[in-house]
Amino acid sequence: MPSDEKEYLNNLVMEAVDFFNNGHAIQAAKVAIKIIAKDPDNPHANFLLGQDCAANNRLGAAQLHFEKAITAEPSFIEAQNSLGLIYMQTGKLNLAEEALSKAIEQNSDYLDAHLNLGVLLSKSNRPKEGLKHLDHVIAKDKEVSKAHYFRADCLTKLAKNEDAIFSYKRALLINPLYFEAHFNMGLLLKAEGYYHDAVVSLREAFRLQPDDLNVARYLGVTLQEMGDHAEGLRIQGRGCGYLEFYPTGQFFFKLTGLQSGSLEFPTEMGATVDFIL
Repeated sequence: MPSDEKEYLNNLVMEAVDFFNNGHAIQAAKVAIKIIAKDPDNPHANFLLGQDCAANNRLGAAQLHFEKAITAEPSFIEAQNSLGLIYMQTGKLNLAEEALSKAIEQNSDYLDAHLNLGVLLSKSNRPKEGLKHLDHVIAKDKEVSKAHYFRADCLTKLAKNEDAIFSYKRALLINPLYFEAHFNMGLLLKAEGYYHDAVVSLREAFRLQPDDLNVARYLGVTLQEMGDHAEGLRIQGRGCGYLEFYPTGQFFFKLTGLQSGSLEFPTEMGATVDFIL
């Protein structure tokens, strides 16, 4: 390749990377396409196009671009990490672990790869191994809420519930809108007998995602177990899909979607309940 053309492509690469780093992914992809037209194996252009494909859920194309980037530049750890994520999303967990491990082998302090490998190992029910990577992330950067969240998940799987609750709280200090952390901490608090704290967490999860059926079910059941049958049944009914609540209407509840099976309701409702079939 002539030196002037090489310089031109290098300038395009710098432009594309600058676009990408500043959050302009579409512009970065457009410049990357120009580079690929001249240099199909360019690692940085393939990496950027891989990111664009991944963002648009074209996972097969993303995989091919990341693989080309790594073939051209085996030490490209960002491409290894991104390829690992694609493998995770497509269920190729062994390949994902291999890609993420290679990135860590080349840079033992590459936190993104440690975090993603920790998540993978946690989801693969290998909590002890996952903790090593998640603890490494937290030791270097205590403000990664996802690391604290999956650390809690690992600790729960190891039956260290009190430590897990602490890690969920750390995740929520960093990101108070972390729905999954509120929900899972609520379940764990309930399991440990901290009913009032569990309701606080589950209420917050319900506030963040009021249409989530699991949250409605667990919050409703917990409230009923604490004696608040009226609100508990109202919320649980939303989650189960068979009760509709009329707070100011003629009837307190309306049975709307009864399926096969039996229903059991608390006898001490503290309120008059009528049903319409």
